Amino acid sequence: MQNSHLSKGTAKVSVWWLFLVSGILILPVIFLAAITAQGRYVYLAPYLSAIFGIAAFLNIVTTVLNRRKISGWGLTLAPSIALLLLSAFIAFIGLTTSINEFVFAFYIGFAFFFASFFTVSISFAMKNLSIKLWPLTLSFSVLTMLLGMGLFLYPLHEALMLQTWTAFAFTSLFLTYLITAFLLLSANRKTDKISPQASGI
Repeated sequence: MQNSHLSKGTAKVSVWWLFLVSGILILPVIFLAAITAQGRYVYLAPYLSAIFGIAAFLNIVTTVLNRRKISGWGLTLAPSIALLLLSAFIAFIGLTTSINEFVFAFYIGFAFFFASFFTVSISFAMKNLSIKLWPLTLSFSVLTMLLGMGLFLYPLHEALMLQTWTAFAFTSLFLTYLITAFLLLSANRKTDKISPQASGI
């Protein structure tokens, strides 16, 4: 994990705003998950698949465009690729099979795990950039991961409804993306003040 960070001396992080886009796209899904009736959890498959797929694609773009600035960037890229493949699988099983909602929740839990693994990696990148509030990204990433674990371990506890767990997990992921976007924006602005020659977009 510690190899997946921005090289020291890097001026700016490109396309920081993609984190903001990902966060905004999550908002409707939080509402949709919250209002979905009990027993209809699997019907969320197209929407969950779409949001995870889009987030994974944007994460991949962010990683690739910053690959020259990231040491061990493959570790940052891997969970996003896994999430992209899993999102396609979620759409397939949700639309073409009569899957049990507990089994479906198992896959959704892993999707949150892959999404949060990416942001955990980004938090270490932010640490290397000397962004003082990087633990915020790490904390919400870990929270998202734990909520995802609550989904794929749901048959063991059955606390709250699956829809509620999913809404909470998406809320945590939304906050992770939002916080990360503004922290990176703030860091980029400080870099611009310090060095007008710093590269970025």
